[in-house]
Amino acid sequence: MVKDAILDSIYSIGFMLLSILMFYFAYLWAFDIKFSSTFIS
Repeated sequence: MVKDAILDSIYSIGFMLLSILMFYFAYLWAFDIKFSSTFIS
């Protein structure tokens, strides 16, 4: 019971972080295309 609740919270937090990371990388990608790529990692 408690384990399921913990897993649910971990999944929801992980999904939130994943969507934030995807948005961040998409923003960086568009930024790199719009301007000259000064940093390449």
